[in-house]
Amino acid sequence: MNCVMHNDVPAVNTCGVCGGGLCSECTAMGLKLFAYPDKYICKNCFIQKVSSHIDYLNMIYEKVKRQKLVWSVILALGVIAIVVISVIFMFSGDVAGGIVTRTFSGFCLGYMYAAFIWGFSSFFRVRELLPEKLRDMSEEIRDEIQTQRMIADNSIWFYWGFKIMWAIFKFFMYGAFFPIIYLIFIFKTKKELEEIIAENNGLLDGLN
Repeated sequence: MNCVMHNDVPAVNTCGVCGGGLCSECTAMGLKLFAYPDKYICKNCFIQKVSSHIDYLNMIYEKVKRQKLVWSVILALGVIAIVVISVIFMFSGDVAGGIVTRTFSGFCLGYMYAAFIWGFSSFFRVRELLPEKLRDMSEEIRDEIQTQRMIADNSIWFYWGFKIMWAIFKFFMYGAFFPIIYLIFIFKTKKELEEIIAENNGLLDGLN
């Protein structure tokens, strides 16, 4: 068997994906499968792997852009609530204290309303941002088996009780600290994805 890239050169290894032959030069390139460090991959399969990876990252990037739009609307609604209530308290004669005290009281009440609005951001977020965080099929199967066992012994109610409590906790945490979470998401996550996409595109250009 000859090398898939150099048809006139005998193969010394095989591609871990397509099974094609690899000569010593292609083997020395060090293009090894990430999950199987003892196996090699040919250039064509590696290019396909990187291309699929880039397609996935672009799909996630589009989700991030949609999340940014939704979160921006939620952030704006919360800010409007704070401003409106602060202004109402500022000019309200029914609230005790001076203008500074009334404004501060209005801000605190407005922030409480805003935190409730911002809490809904916990339902609109990209759950998986990077490929290494994806759950494999075997883990999903284990989760399904565990769920069926919990249903059988009636412990599923504890599981769902915990899930509901966790969702409520996240709702209030996202609401209370949403401006900070928003800034981290916009300036860190988005930038990180852009850098990863650019890095993979550069790698692909170097292989073509």
